[in-house]
Amino acid sequence: MFKKVPLQNRTLLVATRGFTIIELVAVIVVMGILSVSLTGILTLSMKSHLSANNRLQMVNDGRFVIERISREVRTALPNSIRVGSNGAVQCVEFVPISFSATYAIGELPTAAALNRIDVVDFDYSTVTNNYVAAAIAESKHFYDSSENRRHPLQGVGAKNATTNLRRITLTSAQTFNQDSPTRRLYIVQQPVSFCATSSRIYRYSGYGISTTQAVPPAGGVLFTEGMDTSDLVNDPVFEEKSTGNDSMLILDAKFSQDSETVRFSREVFLHNVI
Repeated sequence: MFKKVPLQNRTLLVATRGFTIIELVAVIVVMGILSVSLTGILTLSMKSHLSANNRLQMVNDGRFVIERISREVRTALPNSIRVGSNGAVQCVEFVPISFSATYAIGELPTAAALNRIDVVDFDYSTVTNNYVAAAIAESKHFYDSSENRRHPLQGVGAKNATTNLRRITLTSAQTFNQDSPTRRLYIVQQPVSFCATSSRIYRYSGYGISTTQAVPPAGGVLFTEGMDTSDLVNDPVFEEKSTGNDSMLILDAKFSQDSETVRFSREVFLHNVI
């Protein structure tokens, strides 16, 4: 015999019954669609974020490279910049100035060899491995020692209180090929080079002076990477141009990563005071 279920219990049974299979499947399908949609949205957001970070990194790298090289080149001895390339490597070389001064009339030894030059007083601090250069009208005048326009520096004496002159001493008695039209004399360092190759730029210093530009010189420290150096012949990083009595170095740095390309260009003007 079946028992009759009280009316109040029938209501409880109806209210507490589970989901049907169709309802469960429907919920799973809806959750799957939502999960796929959210995954796509999150993936796209992450890719956009990474792309923005990569672009920002390239912008920061490009600004650093352009600014740093520009600052160093602006200290270059007039007419000392030279650009060389062998197809796979391209270099710009220049000679940084430590100090400049005006020598007294008749003080630059152009006839008889002397080991000293009296110059008008200037701010000076001790330097080592420097050279004295004068009348550098083109790059070979400095790099080629046979031109007799640069000689090793021995030291700089104290200011003479009476004449207001300082005495510059060379390591040996020397002559200079000719006077500077403006009686300008420079105390300079050894050459510095920046070379682009294999998606990188290296900085070179302390490698000495050579008549023929080394491409690249010995040694070198990594300066930056991530550059596009695939065609240095038709798309150079460094380019030198003359503008009347002045010269100009064009810097053109192109950075590429994950199909993103950022290009930086700058023209660095140098006033060639001979």
